[in-house]
Amino acid sequence: MDDTKKPVVASGALRRIARLAGVLLIVPAIATPQNAVGISGRVSVHTDAARRDVEGLGPQSEAVVTTAATFETPERESASNGLEIGLDVRQSRWLTGAHPDRLSLYTGFVGARVGGETGVRVRAGHMWLPDLGTIGNLAGALVEIAQRPSSTKTRVRVGGFIGLEPKSFDVGYAPDVRKGGVYAAIQRGYLQRHVIGYARVQQGSMTERSVLSTTNFLPMGRAVNVYQAAEYEVRGPAQGVAQRGLSYFLANVRVSPASRLELLGTYNRGRALDARQLTADLLTGRSLTQQAVEGLTYESAGGRVTVQPVRSVHVYASYARDRKIAMTHLRHV
Repeated sequence: MDDTKKPVVASGALRRIARLAGVLLIVPAIATPQNAVGISGRVSVHTDAARRDVEGLGPQSEAVVTTAATFETPERESASNGLEIGLDVRQSRWLTGAHPDRLSLYTGFVGARVGGETGVRVRAGHMWLPDLGTIGNLAGALVEIAQRPSSTKTRVRVGGFIGLEPKSFDVGYAPDVRKGGVYAAIQRGYLQRHVIGYARVQQGSMTERSVLSTTNFLPMGRAVNVYQAAEYEVRGPAQGVAQRGLSYFLANVRVSPASRLELLGTYNRGRALDARQLTADLLTGRSLTQQAVEGLTYESAGGRVTVQPVRSVHVYASYARDRKIAMTHLRHV
């Protein structure tokens, strides 16, 4: 077995990340005094080592060092103007073993909020849009308009975005994939938030996904918090070859009836389907299998009870059940 190490996921990629970090950190320094902002950041290093006996190969050792660096400006309210930057880069380097090194750029953007009471936010670069759930990974541009908070602390935000889809565990972009969409959000106070969004993912000349998404976070006093997220395929994935319908539904309910007692319940239902590969197969003329078109429909539910008998000590018990749901009918491919 060849254990020769490859260069760290492209030294060129590291140089690009370093240049991006330099730009993101220099821009606030040249801002006007009234717009200058403080930057908070952290750098962490994590090491992990393992040794195991493999039949026929003998003892095997592995060691990896993972480094993460994050720098960001504070989140701005709608009435606060100024620059916004964000950088979150992570690297994993294997010291032993045959695993490839990885370098990931999660966020790396420059933006600004302008407009005073009715805030307008613009950003460009790599972003995660949490309001859009799993489809919120973007390398492009974002424009958002936020209404001035009302007397009831209610604020409405609407936004639009367009760009490419970056890879999640490497530096680069999904080939020939573009995405764009819009969203609207209602936020009350600091925690309560309801968002509905639409995103379209285009691969080449075909529509890979056309998705309606929603996320809701609803605190009920201090004791109950409810979180829900869902995605619905407005048109069947891969230009309509797969069926449209629910992509996933997730619900999370947390209840704290007493200061030392917490109850957690979760429910998740959805369909696992590789829309990207399906669309690529269509574009290249490959045959499609029934299993690939239908995907895997699943359902899971669980709960957890956490008790704090003394300070800094938590004891919990949990139970969960997963099951695969049989399809009621099959489509001809």
